[in-house]
Amino acid sequence: MGVPLHARSTDGATADITVNSATWSPPGCTTHFAAPTPGSSCNVVEMTITATSERFFQFNQLYMFAGYGGGSQPWTHPNDPPQPSTPAVDYQRLHMMPPLQSGGLSDGQTAHGFVGFGMPTGGDLYITINDPGSSAPYTEAGFIVHT
Repeated sequence: MGVPLHARSTDGATADITVNSATWSPPGCTTHFAAPTPGSSCNVVEMTITATSERFFQFNQLYMFAGYGGGSQPWTHPNDPPQPSTPAVDYQRLHMMPPLQSGGLSDGQTAHGFVGFGMPTGGDLYITINDPGSSAPYTEAGFIVHT
């Protein structure tokens, strides 16, 4: 954590992505309408993305995944496939603002925020960030973090 990883999208845009922190939150961290959802735990990852190319670097939380690792394919687990991030995390109640949702950055611009994953336990998480502009799954960056 805290060390930028250089990422490249399929169109050649680049950015440095840093995981600043990762936290596991016990049941009740997600919402369903206005009330916390009982029994739902989550891992919340704080990220900073800084564009480093003239090309526009796109990001989207819907293309960010977390898993527990240990499977036959890199970054997978045989019983727990990677889970997509979820907008249902109650970031405000957890005092983790702002959520990192989607957007794009020009050279030198920075985006910072939190991404939540509805997962039952903490531990070693394998985080992948895929290119939202690619028609086929293309992983731009991957991190191992501990919550």
